[in-house]
Amino acid sequence: MSKRLARPLGLTVFDSAWLLTIWCESAQDFRHLRVDRIHHVLVTEKRFRDERGRRFADCLAQEEQNLRQFCGDDSGKLSVNDQPMESVQ
Repeated sequence: MSKRLARPLGLTVFDSAWLLTIWCESAQDFRHLRVDRIHHVLVTEKRFRDERGRRFADCLAQEEQNLRQFCGDDSGKLSVNDQPMESVQ
């Protein structure tokens, strides 16, 4: 079990698994946590500023870039099931 100071960014569902997307302050990176595996939450009074590089849109852009590298796609256009993906700005 781990402890994290998490900046919550988004909640997404894939099939039956809910994922909480966070910016992890200790790892200084994005993480996706399965909600059904979170055992304890301590709500603090900490407020996070909107910071470039630590937003949900930044996470999506990073994942898109990783997918392009993985697929070897440098065309600038990705598709899922032959449907174009919208680029995150």
